[in-house]
Amino acid sequence: MASRSYRNHNPGNLRATPWVKSLPGYVGEDDQGFAVFSDWVFGLSAMMRLLRGGSYRHRSIREAIHRYAPKHENDTAKYIIFVCRRAGLVQDQVIEALTPDQFMALVSAMVIMEGWKAE
Repeated sequence: MASRSYRNHNPGNLRATPWVKSLPGYVGEDDQGFAVFSDWVFGLSAMMRLLRGGSYRHRSIREAIHRYAPKHENDTAKYIIFVCRRAGLVQDQVIEALTPDQFMALVSAMVIMEGWKAE
């Protein structure tokens, strides 16, 4: 069975917040409050915009993931370790200081951690 993030075209498993609802491609939310996008490109774009935005860009990867995947919903420590190892990054690196390739490695690792899969 396809994962929730895959079914919702929402690789980052973003919640349907007012900000997310204002983004291009947003078409609704599922029964758990996760955003649904018309295409995965819009979902990925939303995730990247969020991470590059004011709430995240000045944070270290560790701080950003603590905010993005709080411990009341996730094993945040495991999330941070997985993402940093997979992306070849260090927890203390600041989001806005990442090169474009490093940023894409971060996003890709987070998408995997969020369970993106077709089956």
